[in-house]
Amino acid sequence: MTNYRSYIKPMMIEINQTIKDTIYYLSLPKVIKEKWIELERKSRATYNPKYYLPTKTLEEQLCTFLNGVINMNPVSETTDDTKWLVSFKNINVNIVVNCFKIWVQEFYINGALNWDYKRKNGEDDSVRKLANELLALLTIENFDRTITEEITLFHEGKAIDKVSFKLYPLRLVNESMGKSIMFNGIETKLLYSSSNELTTDTKDFHHKNDYFSYVIKLSVQTLPPENKAYLVVDVSTRRWISKNEKGKVPYLPNNKNCYIRVSNNRLQVMQTEYDKNRKENVWRSVDFAVFKESHPFNDIPSFTDVLTQPENFNFGKIGDVLIPYEEGLNGINTSVDSGVAFVDRDTAFNFILDQVHLLDQINSNVQAFHVKKIAQNKKIDFESKSDGGINSTVFMEQLEKALHGEKLTIEIYAKGEMRKSLLNQLHKYFKDNTKHEIVCCDDVFINELQKTEMSKKENIPGFEKRVAEITRRLAFVTTPTLAIIAIHDEQNYKKSDYSINVDPKDAIRAGFATTGRLTQFITFEKFENEVQRIRESDEKYEIKKRRAEENGQKLQARSKTDRINQAVNGAILDGFRQLGVVFNYEKNKHLRGKKIVGVHVCNFKKTKYGTIPPFPIIVTYDVDRSQIMVYSDLIDKVDVPYWKGILTLSKLAAERDILNIRKSISSTTVYRRLERIINKDDKDVLIIFDANRPTRNLIKGISNSKIAEAEKNEFNQIEKMLITEDRLIDFSEVEKQVSVVRIRRNDEVSSYIPMTNESDQNKYKQVSGIYKYEHVYYSIDGRPQHESKVYNKETSKSNSPKSFSHRNMVELYPIYVSGDKETHEKNEIIAIGIVDLLRNASIQFTAQKTVLPLPLHLAVKMVEYIT
Repeated sequence: MTNYRSYIKPMMIEINQTIKDTIYYLSLPKVIKEKWIELERKSRATYNPKYYLPTKTLEEQLCTFLNGVINMNPVSETTDDTKWLVSFKNINVNIVVNCFKIWVQEFYINGALNWDYKRKNGEDDSVRKLANELLALLTIENFDRTITEEITLFHEGKAIDKVSFKLYPLRLVNESMGKSIMFNGIETKLLYSSSNELTTDTKDFHHKNDYFSYVIKLSVQTLPPENKAYLVVDVSTRRWISKNEKGKVPYLPNNKNCYIRVSNNRLQVMQTEYDKNRKENVWRSVDFAVFKESHPFNDIPSFTDVLTQPENFNFGKIGDVLIPYEEGLNGINTSVDSGVAFVDRDTAFNFILDQVHLLDQINSNVQAFHVKKIAQNKKIDFESKSDGGINSTVFMEQLEKALHGEKLTIEIYAKGEMRKSLLNQLHKYFKDNTKHEIVCCDDVFINELQKTEMSKKENIPGFEKRVAEITRRLAFVTTPTLAIIAIHDEQNYKKSDYSINVDPKDAIRAGFATTGRLTQFITFEKFENEVQRIRESDEKYEIKKRRAEENGQKLQARSKTDRINQAVNGAILDGFRQLGVVFNYEKNKHLRGKKIVGVHVCNFKKTKYGTIPPFPIIVTYDVDRSQIMVYSDLIDKVDVPYWKGILTLSKLAAERDILNIRKSISSTTVYRRLERIINKDDKDVLIIFDANRPTRNLIKGISNSKIAEAEKNEFNQIEKMLITEDRLIDFSEVEKQVSVVRIRRNDEVSSYIPMTNESDQNKYKQVSGIYKYEHVYYSIDGRPQHESKVYNKETSKSNSPKSFSHRNMVELYPIYVSGDKETHEKNEIIAIGIVDLLRNASIQFTAQKTVLPLPLHLAVKMVEYIT
């Protein structure tokens, strides 16, 4: 089943040697710890000494500004603090003490780093008194000398100490900084830009005097089932702001990372913040103070000066200040597109491979081979890709299933050409339907939120006033109702006030949800851009048509899809997605008769009135019924249709009693629901876990460490999977077909380099599909039709955006698949193939795959409605 002629090279290096190194530790003095706990208790009334002290921002400062510091261990009343600060190099205790003082001043006395409204930082005299007492204790005399210890980082392919994950990339960065590397025939030097990142010299690469750098980022990841360690190499470009065409100072978001060159081979990251009084961005006060302490001989220019004339601060020498470019800044543009050619990835990867061999004698050659899919993507589509036509009959059948037969009302809050365009496109879907209703409404709620003397950044008074206005003016509905609302984009509202939130979208969504309505926004700006695009396209076509007629030729007819306003169609499809409308897969024999279950855990979610802790969302896709059901503690005690789940989550924005919401979240939810899904009926089940960090924290058995510890069957798979610390699910006892697949994405999964074309060594082959390395599979999106099957090695998005697409991989690992010796391998490939197929099942994104398969994609989209 494996075609060994087709492969990819995942950009990861197997750490297959025993590696040791010397570590430096600095202990936290007992007298400082005790005073710190006393201060924290006074600062935060709910503080429990058994919980950890707030060390996150202090750790960020020390790890960012002190050369070699890689970790700060948590501190509480019960912790052993002899190895409090961990470093790859000897620790400068004097700088640690002074930086600690700066942090105490900023955090407790100034309240500049205070994000928790329950704290008294910056406003309480008793807190200020204890903070000054702590400052008095922060002297070099109170700290012991650093201690050293040789530790084993890796042994037989496994990480032995948790510090290995941070230390190993830093070892390589320190080994590689200052060395030369060749990109596109240009020799450049690698600079340190963070503990796991190297950046090419900032003056070496440019286009029309717009400068950019290649960035090599390193991380240690592990693969199941043995939890083997790999060094993952990621390559990207970082475009620098190189000129300011208007000479004015544009607004930048807070916490913008900038880079100052502090030595020949080192960049120092600094962050900015918005100064409300000066109404401009400045260096973040704590960063500025720590920088002066850790780099006393380096000057820092005014951030305003740098942003006004950036060309004066990039000369390839000490003192340079570089600001990364981002889209949408007023007066700031670049001629450089983002994107890295595969040949440049290959160059960077081979450089790191050489450094790893020189440093630790590691030889690694990781290749993943193509696997032929068994599960084919057969579906009954209601959209025609060729002419933009809609099969209304198929669509209405799918809508009926999604709504369980209920009547739908669509309310259009738009006027003029946009209203007309929305009605025309909706008519393609509904034709002469009489059951459902489309209503045009004149109520307008899109004015910016009002500000009062009580308004702060989040503008809760303005938010509450708009919600109350909506609930007062709109009648409550109990049947499915979708409101399509024309509104301005976020930037339009930011222009009114950068310091206070006046954007009404959250308030509109919460208010409409309170009255029983789903909301779908469409922005004036996107609509007008599409109108302009269609107009220009029409003009170009007419010119070509006249020229063809003059030459006695007949021009090929245009595709009708070119004339569809994609802002309108995209908003409508997104609205249908909210209703739970999916494609019909009843003709797909590998999907037929199955339930597909996606398990996703939402991370901490901040609302207007507090923070909701991580909670699970379980989406079930019944293929035969074409129905999406959802379960979550925050929604109901039973499964509900997808649209009702979104409606409930949208209401949470206006929920003041966050404490009651927190109480509703149960750690046993996943166990109970999976037990129910597995045992409820005879339908075969495919369970897909989204292995993001919150999910791994809540569902113990999907982490690599727990998979490595678990007992395996003859196929090296887990039959009894740990859900909570004391609850297991035994898949082997289930009589029906059960498959359990874990998916990983983003930074935890490597990029890849395709194989060289056999007939032309200067070209790469376009790759897609499923690839396997040892026990894991990789899914890569298909090649767009307009792209060729091969391309030059120098091609990238930056120089050929229309003919090149680098499609990221996702990692699929089969935790368990039912079957015996004769059927197991085939069943495993079918399960992996279904997950890959369902990345192409969203009604919104038919031209490309979504990162996550359908049930997980729908679960993640739900989280957007909690604001």
